[in-house]
Amino acid sequence: MLSAFLGCTDVITHFVAGKMAVRIDGLAMTLTGLFNTRGVFSKVEVRVPFPVIDLWVDLDTDADEATLRRLREAVAEKCPVSVLLREAGCELRETWVNRVSA
Repeated sequence: MLSAFLGCTDVITHFVAGKMAVRIDGLAMTLTGLFNTRGVFSKVEVRVPFPVIDLWVDLDTDADEATLRRLREAVAEKCPVSVLLREAGCELRETWVNRVSA
């Protein structure tokens, strides 16, 4: 699931950036997820196996901060895996950084 989230975020980021005419020269992502294994081992019923997921998106882009914010928001709306995780109750904490302006 987490790999699918990374892959979807990558593809949708490039797609949306193209629609917005935002150039991406580099993209690196790091993801960590808290996995509640108690449901897997039948210790308790777990409704949300990944209660917290942290995503770090590191871009080389010509986008300013406002454009980067709009890109991030559009990706969150358009990435089906992101939508499914949020609807399932996962807390997605995302940090997007533009290395060019950092």
